[in-house]
Amino acid sequence: MGCTFPISRATLSTACDSLKKGSLALLMGSTPLADLTRLRVGAFGNADSTDETTEWVPVLVENLPKALASGQDEEEAEEGGQRPGVCPNMILSRHTEVIYARVGSAANPQAKVVGVKVSFGQPTDVRVRCTFSSACDVEGGGGEQLVELSSSVSFVDVTKPAMEQLAEFPVIEAKFPYDFFYPFVDDYEVNLRSGSGCLVANVLVLSLTCAIFTLLGSSAQ
Repeated sequence: MGCTFPISRATLSTACDSLKKGSLALLMGSTPLADLTRLRVGAFGNADSTDETTEWVPVLVENLPKALASGQDEEEAEEGGQRPGVCPNMILSRHTEVIYARVGSAANPQAKVVGVKVSFGQPTDVRVRCTFSSACDVEGGGGEQLVELSSSVSFVDVTKPAMEQLAEFPVIEAKFPYDFFYPFVDDYEVNLRSGSGCLVANVLVLSLTCAIFTLLGSSAQ
């Protein structure tokens, strides 16, 4: 997205400071440039306004204009460096990068903002290109040309591949009571130690299992 505004050699020479402030105001919109470093962006669309630590993401700023970053006044920064027909160090572009990830259930993931960065373009010396003599006439101020401002936004998806997690199979510890095989075995503990009890127990368990599967098969039919 972008827009253009007209300039002339005369305006560059006499209103450079106003042009700089005006171009930054157009790039920033309703957000004052001085408040940019204090901005926060909600991680979700319904972020809690009272929780600034986990629900709001700070905005990182790159290439902040030097005069603003150092607190130096624009006119003081330009003192002794102004050239006729040239407006130095104008900012003509801004790029916003939004980094997000899809979190939560794989069936219904939610987009979460994890980072925001605002980058300003490199300072540019704006001047009028002299195609005719009138364009370079400071007194006349003729030969207007257009300067383009651009603002862009990109979204970067940093979602990691979903990993399926299954619950561990439960461990079933089935224990029979000591008199489970009564009256088939009189003294279960003694026969179990002797070996004959183990044989009888195994036969009974196998018989019970076969009977259960037989009943289930007949009920299914």
